[in-house]
Amino acid sequence: MTSPLTARLNASDAAALRRELEKFPLAVQDQVARKALTAYNREVVAATKGRTPVRTGKLRRSVTGKVKRYSGVVWGAVAHKTSFPRDKAALAVGGKARRAVYDMGAGWRSHFTDLGWHSWPKSDPRRGKGKGWKKGLYHRGRGTYHRGVHALETAALATSPRLLPKLREVLRSEILKRSR
Repeated sequence: MTSPLTARLNASDAAALRRELEKFPLAVQDQVARKALTAYNREVVAATKGRTPVRTGKLRRSVTGKVKRYSGVVWGAVAHKTSFPRDKAALAVGGKARRAVYDMGAGWRSHFTDLGWHSWPKSDPRRGKGKGWKKGLYHRGRGTYHRGVHALETAALATSPRLLPKLREVLRSEILKRSR
């Protein structure tokens, strides 16, 4: 699940930080950014796990952070781990066998806990039938809405002010290491 959340830095702070970073070769700049993002991701993961309900078990344990380097960009993300079915033959089988194959990881269900869901009343004779979802006829005032916890969004918003200090800290340690 992705969130449209991005961090916005103060322009003057970002410019000063950029000037300090540009004093180093590109490999060192990437290393500094990777170390800072890894430390920041650890904080976001801890905050997300703290907001995720304990009863979800596997979902709570599946929160992880990742830092990657692409051409000229260092990218970091925090999300729930997803896993792919190992047994491709079991995918051809329908029903509970197919769901069991996909139930290895918690990532595909994380949006239910994070964003919420609707459950149809058990007494509704149309429950689970029909193709109304193709026409956009979602719920239509029926069913119970179960609120999500918005753990990823809340954790990212709460920890976003700490990104720039992390970057400064790693840069300062790199400057001290290189000045010796």
